[in-house]
Amino acid sequence: MPVQSPIKPADSEGLRAKILATKPYQEGIILAEVKAHLDKSGNATYEQTIDDTREVALGGKCIVFLIRGSFEVGGCTISRNGLGHPVYDEKGLQLQQHTALVIIDTT
Repeated sequence: MPVQSPIKPADSEGLRAKILATKPYQEGIILAEVKAHLDKSGNATYEQTIDDTREVALGGKCIVFLIRGSFEVGGCTISRNGLGHPVYDEKGLQLQQHTALVIIDTT
């Protein structure tokens, strides 16, 4: 199964408030907060779409923290915002319109 049970952040409301208070160009703050609240380390990227969809390559095992919107991976659509979704053995995912997420490499 490419997507496992979601991981809930240590303080969901606190993390959401910090993300909403962060300016779009301060994605480093978002990356650090998400990793800290999920108790994960590793390289991370912030990905976002507005009125388009986009493919994003994955490198093995990762956790996809969905800030808003939805994404497709392994034939499944994931739309549970505010959770970290462990993804294994997938080469990529597709961001749907109006989506923002953080991908944390856990390999």
